[in-house]
Amino acid sequence: MSQLENKASYKVYFNQIANSNTDIENFLYADDHSVKDKIKDKTGFTLWLEPLEPSNVSSNIDNHQTRRNASLNIVLPVKESSPTHLQLEEHEEQCEEVVQEVISKMLEDSNHHIIHLDINSIKFGPGNFSFLSTQYVGCRLEFSYTQSSHLTINPSKWQ
Repeated sequence: MSQLENKASYKVYFNQIANSNTDIENFLYADDHSVKDKIKDKTGFTLWLEPLEPSNVSSNIDNHQTRRNASLNIVLPVKESSPTHLQLEEHEEQCEEVVQEVISKMLEDSNHHIIHLDINSIKFGPGNFSFLSTQYVGCRLEFSYTQSSHLTINPSKWQ
């Protein structure tokens, strides 16, 4: 895997994670508004990657870093027509196990400098997916990572 350097590599990285994990069957890149059309008819676990949120730039003398705020969801359609509370909790726990596997992979990749993960930023827990047409349960993962920023003046862009 190559290093996360831009938005395209962000999508590629998580698509590769989805493809290499034996539990995850589907990969989606979508915001809350477009996911409804993309997720219908998906079975099994889906890694739903959301677009990056606004970034922060920090810097020291020679090194500029962009902090990327990101989130993904592991969602699973509920097959039971009238699931019990216990069944929903079991599905949520299964999704959380998959999220923990994704976190483990990200931590391993952080050790290999593929992603510069801010370990203290990792948060995960049940997500609210009631806006989807079919009933889904899942686990949401929020995290931040940094990437080098090339913040230099381009004289040709200024008068």
